[in-house]
Amino acid sequence: MFGVYNWFCMNALENPSKTALITEAGRVSYGELNGRINRLAYGMKSAGIRKGTRVGLLFPNGQTYIEALFAVLKLGAFAVPFNTRFGAAEVTELVDAVGCEYMLYGKAFEGMVSDLECPGVLWYGEGELSSDYGKIANLYDNKMENWDFFEE
Repeated sequence: MFGVYNWFCMNALENPSKTALITEAGRVSYGELNGRINRLAYGMKSAGIRKGTRVGLLFPNGQTYIEALFAVLKLGAFAVPFNTRFGAAEVTELVDAVGCEYMLYGKAFEGMVSDLECPGVLWYGEGELSSDYGKIANLYDNKMENWDFFEE
């Protein structure tokens, strides 16, 4: 399994204190980012995401998008990035066409997501939608910073 995720892992192991991202909140090291990705991946696995699962990602560019993308790749699931300019009809059509079982989305898309009808899809968002939708923050709610799925 070689690819972008492996490149990231090598950098996280060899250079954990080097800067991986610069955000509005400050710098994020490879080690910190790797820990967050591991926690998210473990939470996703606990939520039922497995190798081969199709996971839609609807985020603007940013740290959460990178964490979600790498967590999906770590699990061997298929990441399906959505164009952030899509409207509700296009998102619904693509979710159905691709067969996404899970969708993760950013705060900016709360309004649109609450209007979508995609039966059988589990949604996880950054915002404060109704209890029908999961919260990405809950997927991080574990202490598995050093979790390696190869150990299980």
